[in-house]
Amino acid sequence: MPPQASKRWLAFPFSPRSSLFSHANSEADQGKHRQESFVVKARRERSPGRVRDTQHRVIKVRSVDTGSAFLAASKNAQPLPSWQMAGFLTEIHVTQYACLKDVKTALTPLHAFIGPNDSGKSTLLRVIQSVFAKDGYPGSLHVFARFIDRSDLRIHYKGTPGVQVSLNGSPQILDLAAALQQKQPPSALSVRVATGEERAQLVRLSTDELRRPSQLIPYGTQLVLQDGGRNIAGLYDAVRDRAVERFTAISKQVMDLFPTVKALGLRAKNSTEKVLAVTLVDGTEVLSDAMSEGLLYYLAFAVLAELQRPAVYLVEEPENGLHPSRIADIVRMLRAVAEDEKSPVQVLMATHSPLVVNELRPEEVTVVTRDPATGTKLRGIKSTPHFEERSRIYALGELWLSYADGTAEAPLFDEKEQ
Repeated sequence: MPPQASKRWLAFPFSPRSSLFSHANSEADQGKHRQESFVVKARRERSPGRVRDTQHRVIKVRSVDTGSAFLAASKNAQPLPSWQMAGFLTEIHVTQYACLKDVKTALTPLHAFIGPNDSGKSTLLRVIQSVFAKDGYPGSLHVFARFIDRSDLRIHYKGTPGVQVSLNGSPQILDLAAALQQKQPPSALSVRVATGEERAQLVRLSTDELRRPSQLIPYGTQLVLQDGGRNIAGLYDAVRDRAVERFTAISKQVMDLFPTVKALGLRAKNSTEKVLAVTLVDGTEVLSDAMSEGLLYYLAFAVLAELQRPAVYLVEEPENGLHPSRIADIVRMLRAVAEDEKSPVQVLMATHSPLVVNELRPEEVTVVTRDPATGTKLRGIKSTPHFEERSRIYALGELWLSYADGTAEAPLFDEKEQ
């Protein structure tokens, strides 16, 4: 048996009529399924797409003593495009959390939540972040999340990861230990529980943090953007050290888009810290504390593709600090991250900018509004009245702007509005 197989997964083939856990009753069976698990895992790792077993459904269960994760492959599933990875969320349904009384929406690899202030966009991003956080769920949160591999995650009212089972005909969500003791199989096709191995990276940039000196990052350390982007100089220093061609490529992009910039570089502030620096065409050197907000924000987004990949980037207002002509460039960079052939990362955004929305497809946009009595509502912009007629006249962002009122976006949803 390969040495890593038993540490990561146990696999249990089953039919819809069989008990989920009945296959692991003997040591011999467990050994058999560990070997089978390794074969399935290896097939998945050889291809950037999600190669699935087409003979039978497989449930993979992480060792109980180190945490639990359920992951299923569907019997009739087809190989998926490279962006459709395990961590890609296709649907989120949240109830009874803050203003999210009962909301549900489909999600795409690159997706934007648009709408008025205080409508629930940031709250929704926080909930999605909690989906990937081991033991990090808010106490009142009810959430259902479906992933591209058709595995589901459910968290019940106590904030505990759970498995949905059917007891005496009634669906209930039990914790893992209780579910393992049940003789009846779970009613859901598959369920996953966050283990902390996948993570959601919140990208909420701060000019003050981007200007700060950054600690040097030892070679071999994973590159992860810190809160507000405060380690951006250290990240660029590490990228230049580990892959100078990628640093050079970003530098060229900066020079193309910011004509006054001749070169991108770094300067040591002391023996352990560096700051970003640019040299202008007239020879002037500008350090991060004097750089424009737009250039700092651009550099922060440009480095995302070089970092340790999370399951999802949650981006707050990517338009902040940017000239309107640069917004399209940022969205294109985020799309490249989301649709990367080898290592895609889902990108979910909250935005107030019609220029961001102009760069998106209709299915990639969800309108978020909030009613004082019933809470937040989520509706795809493509499902709004007269969308086909309106979209022939307006670009997507202009369509939203033309029918937005900044409160409930009532004109956008008014059947009588043309």
